[in-house]
Amino acid sequence: MPGIMERVFHVSSYTRLLSALYLATFLIRMSFGLILITLPVYLIHLEASQYGLLAAAAPVAELFTVLLMGTITDRYGRKMPLLLGLMAAALSLSGIALTRDIYLLFAVNCLHGVGSGAILVSSLALLADYVPKEHRGREIGMFDGVNLAGWGAGFLLGGVLSQALEGHLAWTFVIAGYIAIGGFIYGRFNITEPTKRSYTIKNISGRHILAVFKQRGIMLLIAPWLVIYVLIGAMLAFAPFSGTKEYGLAAWQVGAGLFGGCIFIMLTQRFYGALSDRIGRTKVMAIGVTGLIGALVLFSYLYLTTPDAEDHPGKLITSLTHNIPLMAGIGVFGMMLGAFAPAALASLADEAHQKRRGVTMSLYSMVIALGQIIGPIIAGFAIDIYGGIGMVVFLSICGALMVVFLGIRGMSHGIIQGIWEEDRHKKGESAKQASSGAHAGKRKGKALR
Repeated sequence: MPGIMERVFHVSSYTRLLSALYLATFLIRMSFGLILITLPVYLIHLEASQYGLLAAAAPVAELFTVLLMGTITDRYGRKMPLLLGLMAAALSLSGIALTRDIYLLFAVNCLHGVGSGAILVSSLALLADYVPKEHRGREIGMFDGVNLAGWGAGFLLGGVLSQALEGHLAWTFVIAGYIAIGGFIYGRFNITEPTKRSYTIKNISGRHILAVFKQRGIMLLIAPWLVIYVLIGAMLAFAPFSGTKEYGLAAWQVGAGLFGGCIFIMLTQRFYGALSDRIGRTKVMAIGVTGLIGALVLFSYLYLTTPDAEDHPGKLITSLTHNIPLMAGIGVFGMMLGAFAPAALASLADEAHQKRRGVTMSLYSMVIALGQIIGPIIAGFAIDIYGGIGMVVFLSICGALMVVFLGIRGMSHGIIQGIWEEDRHKKGESAKQASSGAHAGKRKGKALR
């Protein structure tokens, strides 16, 4: 009974500490989701390729600064870079309201990327610090769910504000900035971190950073993550853009659709995270990849079998709403798709050394940034040059790469796991033999006496 009570107290203790992180995360993701809906309407005069380049500005800045944020996190603790990131994000969101000049917006978006990287790295390091391995999948699933809830709420609010403030869209970015400032203030007074001596390192060197890149388990997670974020980057950049410009949808309709998608996936995150705690990370990741492939296949089928989809994109929506089995299939695969993120992120946290979690999570953030750079740019040019069929080919290539990369990781993980199990078995046998030998010696000594 004392052991059970001790575990319950420990779980409730870190859950209470994490709740502050979850709320601050919800607020900042809500502000990010808001601008993703309103920015395409604000910049509707741009070509798809121009918008793709502008959307890539934030991840470019994140890519080149996030490793520094990771080292700062490992050296000085988690809270300071988290608060700096929250403040940078608040300033960048408000700054969008001041201009529509593409070059100034590029600079503002770069500041946004720096803030995003600092927030992600410090948050994930803090999460890994708090939660023991046996519950890590569940709590990372909860963290993912909070992220998605924030994005979804931002999408919905952005759609509503785009309609309500039509002609005065700059105010939506001011509102997003105030929401981000709210996250900063709440985090400043409510988020705590563990004792810094336990999780920080006194001297940062190139060897500290290089050690992360040498970890085979971490590097095998990088390739599938990259493909996932190429897809996410393309979707987040062009779902609102294409919805308003190509499909003629109102901003609130696009926002409501993305909100529904986020809530749908959000409801699966804690379940899949907890499942990965029980049956293993790779198996749950495979469920997610299966869902991704299934959803891409059904979407491609819908596009290729819809008459005049190239010239009349709105017919895709009509075809989908009149095909109940297809909608059900996309729903099932969409639910499976949610399995990948919590399992893969928990696996990354498992692999991370306690005093290298900042740099490890910065590597993950670099992969996100790189995917968000590649995704919008390739998708933008594919749409401009080849239209919808170019997007179908792009999605198909990404799906095929996911299968290949996860297969490589699965085989390698299986080999490593097998060797580890064999080694553990051998050690167990040796210990048994040594123990039986010792008992035999004692019995022999007693008999001689």
